Amino acid sequence: MKEAVTASSVANANGEATVSAGFGMFNIGYAIPFKKSKFLVYPLIGIGWGGSSFNVKYAGGLEEKYEATKFFISSEFNCELFSIADENGKAGFKTGICIGYLFNPQTEPWKEATLGYTGIANTFINGPYFKIKIGGGGIGYKMKE
Repeated sequence: MKEAVTASSVANANGEATVSAGFGMFNIGYAIPFKKSKFLVYPLIGIGWGGSSFNVKYAGGLEEKYEATKFFISSEFNCELFSIADENGKAGFKTGICIGYLFNPQTEPWKEATLGYTGIANTFINGPYFKIKIGGGGIGYKMKE
Protein backbone atom coordinates (compact mmCIF):
# COMPACT_ATOMS: atom_id res chain seq x y z
CA MET A 1 0.00 0.00 0.00
CA LYS A 2 1.31 3.45 -0.86
CA GLU A 3 -0.36 6.74 0.05
CA ALA A 4 0.46 10.39 -0.63
CA VAL A 5 -1.03 13.67 0.52
CA THR A 6 -0.26 17.04 -1.03
CA ALA A 7 -1.88 20.19 0.26
CA SER A 8 -2.50 23.30 -1.80
CA SER A 9 0.09 26.00 -1.54
CA VAL A 10 -0.60 29.00 0.67
CA ALA A 11 0.76 32.31 -0.57
CA ASN A 12 0.78 36.01 0.29
CA ALA A 13 2.97 39.03 -0.56
CA ASN A 14 5.84 37.60 1.56
CA GLY A 15 6.07 34.21 -0.16
CA GLU A 16 4.56 30.75 -0.57
CA ALA A 17 4.44 27.64 1.66
CA THR A 18 3.64 24.03 0.69
CA VAL A 19 3.24 20.91 2.85
CA SER A 20 3.22 17.33 1.52
CA ALA A 21 3.43 13.84 2.99
CA GLY A 22 3.42 10.21 1.91
CA PHE A 23 4.17 6.68 3.05
CA GLY A 24 4.47 3.10 1.89
CA MET A 25 3.61 0.03 3.92
CA PHE A 26 4.00 -3.74 3.69
CA ASN A 27 1.17 -5.65 5.42
CA ILE A 28 0.92 -9.31 6.32
CA GLY A 29 -2.01 -11.11 7.89
CA TYR A 30 -4.20 -14.18 8.00
CA ALA A 31 -7.83 -14.40 6.85
CA ILE A 32 -10.25 -16.34 9.05
CA PRO A 33 -13.25 -17.31 6.89
CA PHE A 34 -16.34 -18.75 8.57
CA LYS A 35 -17.72 -21.83 6.81
CA LYS A 36 -20.40 -20.88 4.27
CA SER A 37 -20.55 -17.37 5.68
CA LYS A 38 -20.48 -13.96 4.04
CA PHE A 39 -18.38 -12.68 6.96
CA LEU A 40 -14.57 -12.42 6.94
CA VAL A 41 -12.26 -11.48 9.83
CA TYR A 42 -8.54 -10.84 9.47
CA PRO A 43 -5.75 -9.21 11.48
CA LEU A 44 -2.88 -7.38 9.74
CA ILE A 45 0.55 -6.28 10.89
CA GLY A 46 2.48 -3.79 8.78
CA ILE A 47 5.84 -2.08 8.60
CA GLY A 48 6.51 0.99 6.53
CA TRP A 49 8.38 4.18 5.87
CA GLY A 50 6.94 7.64 5.48
CA GLY A 51 7.88 11.24 5.28
CA SER A 52 6.68 14.79 5.13
CA SER A 53 8.09 18.02 3.77
CA PHE A 54 7.51 21.71 4.35
CA ASN A 55 8.77 24.14 1.70
CA VAL A 56 8.84 27.93 2.05
CA LYS A 57 9.67 30.23 -0.89
CA TYR A 58 10.16 33.83 0.17
CA ALA A 59 9.37 36.75 -2.14
CA GLY A 60 13.07 37.76 -2.14
CA GLY A 61 14.09 34.43 -3.72
CA LEU A 62 15.24 32.64 -0.56
CA GLU A 63 13.90 29.09 -0.23
CA GLU A 64 13.82 26.81 2.82
CA LYS A 65 13.03 23.08 2.67
CA TYR A 66 12.38 20.96 5.74
CA GLU A 67 11.96 17.17 5.68
CA ALA A 68 11.13 14.48 8.20
CA THR A 69 11.14 10.75 7.53
CA LYS A 70 9.79 8.00 9.76
CA PHE A 71 9.75 4.26 10.15
CA PHE A 72 6.45 3.00 11.56
CA ILE A 73 4.60 -0.15 12.59
CA SER A 74 0.86 -0.75 12.36
CA SER A 75 -1.53 -3.39 13.58
CA GLU A 76 -5.17 -3.65 12.65
CA PHE A 77 -8.22 -5.86 12.95
CA ASN A 78 -10.59 -6.04 9.95
CA CYS A 79 -14.16 -7.30 9.64
CA GLU A 80 -15.89 -7.49 6.27
CA LEU A 81 -19.37 -8.51 5.18
CA PHE A 82 -19.98 -9.65 1.60
CA SER A 83 -23.37 -9.56 -0.08
CA ILE A 84 -22.66 -12.26 -2.65
CA ALA A 85 -24.25 -11.73 -6.05
CA ASP A 86 -24.25 -15.42 -7.06
CA GLU A 87 -24.29 -18.85 -5.40
CA ASN A 88 -20.62 -19.60 -6.14
CA GLY A 89 -19.36 -16.58 -4.22
CA LYS A 90 -17.67 -15.11 -7.27
CA ALA A 91 -18.62 -11.45 -6.86
CA GLY A 92 -20.64 -8.99 -4.85
CA PHE A 93 -20.76 -5.84 -2.77
CA LYS A 94 -18.53 -5.56 0.32
CA THR A 95 -18.68 -3.39 3.43
CA GLY A 96 -16.41 -3.50 6.43
CA ILE A 97 -14.64 -1.80 9.28
CA CYS A 98 -11.04 -1.64 10.41
CA ILE A 99 -9.70 -0.71 13.82
CA GLY A 100 -5.95 -0.19 14.07
CA TYR A 101 -3.02 1.44 15.77
CA LEU A 102 -0.06 3.23 14.15
CA PHE A 103 3.19 3.45 16.10
CA ASN A 104 6.31 5.43 15.26
CA PRO A 105 9.33 4.23 17.31
CA GLN A 106 11.68 7.01 16.12
CA THR A 107 11.96 10.59 17.42
CA GLU A 108 14.23 12.13 14.80
CA PRO A 109 13.69 15.92 14.39
CA TRP A 110 12.99 17.81 11.16
CA LYS A 111 15.96 18.23 8.84
CA GLU A 112 16.66 21.38 6.83
CA ALA A 113 17.84 20.45 3.32
CA THR A 114 21.14 22.38 3.42
CA LEU A 115 21.88 22.87 7.13
CA GLY A 116 21.06 19.44 8.54
CA TYR A 117 18.99 18.72 11.63
CA THR A 118 16.95 21.44 13.29
CA GLY A 119 15.74 21.63 16.87
CA ILE A 120 12.14 21.24 15.68
CA ALA A 121 10.57 17.99 16.91
CA ASN A 122 9.00 15.79 14.26
CA THR A 123 5.24 15.47 14.30
CA PHE A 124 4.18 12.07 13.04
CA ILE A 125 0.80 10.55 13.67
CA ASN A 126 0.84 7.95 16.46
CA GLY A 127 -2.28 6.37 17.85
CA PRO A 128 -5.49 4.54 17.04
CA TYR A 129 -7.41 4.82 13.78
CA PHE A 130 -10.71 3.63 12.34
CA LYS A 131 -11.62 2.95 8.68
CA ILE A 132 -14.94 2.26 6.99
CA LYS A 133 -14.62 0.07 3.91
CA ILE A 134 -16.98 0.03 0.94
CA GLY A 135 -16.27 -1.82 -2.29
CA GLY A 136 -16.60 -5.05 -4.18
CA GLY A 137 -15.26 -8.55 -3.93
CA GLY A 138 -16.18 -12.10 -3.12
CA ILE A 139 -15.33 -15.19 -1.14
CA GLY A 140 -14.80 -18.47 -2.98
CA TYR A 141 -15.33 -21.80 -1.23
CA LYS A 142 -13.75 -25.08 -2.21
CA MET A 143 -15.97 -27.79 -0.75
CA LYS A 144 -14.71 -31.30 0.00
CA GLU A 145 -16.87 -34.02 -1.55
